[in-house]
Amino acid sequence: MERGRRILERLPAPGNPDHHFVIDPAKADFCAVDVYRTLDVRDAATEFAHRVLDCCALSDGAARAPMRRNEAKLTSGAIAARNGDLDEAVGRGLGALSDSRKCLPSLLAAAADLDAELREHPRDPVLAPWFEAVSALRGPVALGS
Repeated sequence: MERGRRILERLPAPGNPDHHFVIDPAKADFCAVDVYRTLDVRDAATEFAHRVLDCCALSDGAARAPMRRNEAKLTSGAIAARNGDLDEAVGRGLGALSDSRKCLPSLLAAAADLDAELREHPRDPVLAPWFEAVSALRGPVALGS
């Protein structure tokens, strides 16, 4: 990840960083969130999730890149769950799922990690809203498949 970051820093700024196939430092941070969450490198996942959340925040409260923001929230939730903070995990997860803009396959892939962590505590009542929301969202699609 660091080697990729160093290469990106040597390149000129992209003319259109919003283009899907252009990688700029902000998009690299977004990719790092998934990598570090998947590898369970918690400090790095948290750091990069915060970078993405900061980058996505506009002054009026809207999001520059809502899907990136929501996946960063899901990563924050997964890390909170891994650290035993179920209330925080559910709050982050529900915040991500409640956004009106959704790319369902991508969102469900990121939600699968949080869902797996929370399913380790199936009887905890604080988790009921998460299980209901993710079940409604996925419909006939199975998480993690």
